[in-house]
Amino acid sequence: KGLTLLELLIGIFIISILAMVALPTYTDYRTRAKVGEGIKAVSKLKTNVEEYYSVNGVMPTKNEQVGLEKKAKKNTDVYIERIRITANPRPGTIRVFWDDVYELPELDKKNRINFVPQVVNGRVRWDCNTGNMLDKYRPSNCRGGLQDLDEDGES
Repeated sequence: KGLTLLELLIGIFIISILAMVALPTYTDYRTRAKVGEGIKAVSKLKTNVEEYYSVNGVMPTKNEQVGLEKKAKKNTDVYIERIRITANPRPGTIRVFWDDVYELPELDKKNRINFVPQVVNGRVRWDCNTGNMLDKYRPSNCRGGLQDLDEDGES
């Protein structure tokens, strides 16, 4: 009646192997969820860029043009470190930098997604395939595709 020491050790071994397999998957899932929350926060900013375009006929190139501070540090979203509106690679590009120091250290300096606007038949469409964030942490509609551009437009 009861379990032998060998049976207990085998049970512990099996549980530890399952934990080793599940933990990285869970960590990646948690990181993707936090990045996804940041992308939701950017949707209002995309609307501001689209409104600026519809009123002025050109895309904004600075934060102040869409209601952000000049050096927009720490956004209201706890996972976003900063946001910049830039003209690179196209005017109206929104560069979002996630906090890879405190909130998402697993990003390890690969913490940026660029939202690049493209006007097609008078409508603004957004492409989020550029930036240096790894595909495994990006939402599925932002994976793969275009070559990354650095701050100066160089690849």
